[in-house]
Amino acid sequence: MKPDRFNVRVYFLCMSPDGSQVLVSDEIIKGRMITKFPGGGLEFGEGPIDCVHREALEELGQEVSVTDHFYTTDFYLLSAFHASHQVISIYYTASLRSAPVFRVAQARFQFELL
Repeated sequence: MKPDRFNVRVYFLCMSPDGSQVLVSDEIIKGRMITKFPGGGLEFGEGPIDCVHREALEELGQEVSVTDHFYTTDFYLLSAFHASHQVISIYYTASLRSAPVFRVAQARFQFELL
């Protein structure tokens, strides 16, 4: 099936001050256990950096400061979840504006299912 729409995803990389750790999010998406960088879908009328700020509040419950553009997908990528979507991903580096207010797990998928 040939894609008939774009799906723009915006993610951010938050690293520890010494660069030895990076923040990832464990989620269940469409029944699949996924480890990904925080972020998500760009909404109509929203710029990519606005998306980072919104997603940080939604996923982390706190604000981040965007520090730089990191990478934008420069090749064709078909969505793993929608056969009719071509994915374009934009990655930024960011830092927390304050100490983490979210729970930090030390093992993968260390959360309760609802």
